Amino acid sequence: MIQTVEELAGDLGLCPRDQFVLNLVVDEIATNAVEHAYPDGEEQPIELRIRLDPERRLVIQLEDGGVAFNPLEQQPAALDAPIEEREIGGLGIHLVREKVDRMEYERRGDTNCLTLFYTLTHA
Repeated sequence: MIQTVEELAGDLGLCPRDQFVLNLVVDEIATNAVEHAYPDGEEQPIELRIRLDPERRLVIQLEDGGVAFNPLEQQPAALDAPIEEREIGGLGIHLVREKVDRMEYERRGDTNCLTLFYTLTHA
């Protein structure tokens, strides 16, 4: 998936910073789906769509048929707590929230549908 994302970033002429953000958010969200969406360990597809809208925003959509999970309902990571007191996990979602302009989640039937919006830093 990352190779495809890197090729797309090159095709779109994204600057290195925008390429980094695109790779980071796709990797974090896809990794969460792989690790948590299917507790029985079954392999299932994750659908990824990326497009550039007229306002020069990347619209990144990931869909999986796993267990319902709305990342917007996750508590923010407790970054100011001592590391020994922090909960394991949650930093990936925190990083994604920090990098994108907006996140939308919808459960359609048995499908998790997450859409991320990221405005390019260089037009």
